[in-house]
Amino acid sequence: MARRKLNWIETTGGPHIVVPEKHAIHWEGISEPSHGRVVKASSPSDSDGPATDYDRACDVKDWMGLLRVGRGSGVVLSGDITRAAYYSWQGRHFILRWVAADSEKHLLSAFQKTIDDLPVDEELEFRHSGGQMFLFDSTDIPRSWFGEFSAFDLPAGRYRVTAQYRDCNIDDAGYIVHEWQRSGR
Repeated sequence: MARRKLNWIETTGGPHIVVPEKHAIHWEGISEPSHGRVVKASSPSDSDGPATDYDRACDVKDWMGLLRVGRGSGVVLSGDITRAAYYSWQGRHFILRWVAADSEKHLLSAFQKTIDDLPVDEELEFRHSGGQMFLFDSTDIPRSWFGEFSAFDLPAGRYRVTAQYRDCNIDDAGYIVHEWQRSGR
């Protein structure tokens, strides 16, 4: 198998989430909410227990959604179950989600050729005070990681986060991409 360039993060079947490091401590994944916190979710995964942050993430039905995490926000990457990786290319920030490709090289080649021609399917606004961002499985608990995660730096500012989808019918390379475009301070 060819050596990979990116740090691909898998999930246990649910969505990924991207959260600023300073707020990640407040994400409790599949754990019961602490300190009397009550989580509201439409379909808790454990019918005998309280709803969890993971359940809130699973409530996101589009390609992405914004959730409150502590005093900040996180972006849930929903839709197809994929592996995801942070990818900085030409001074731009992306979370690339692997839908179909023979190799990472094949996927990145298709991405680089087609990204500027894809229509934007969804967008949201995200404010970030600067510093590291964590990309991880929404079941995970950042203060006591049990799965893999990826950390990347994102400058402070207001961001337009977009979701774009490329079907794999063209050359057997499909992906979902979320671009983080800085739109102000």
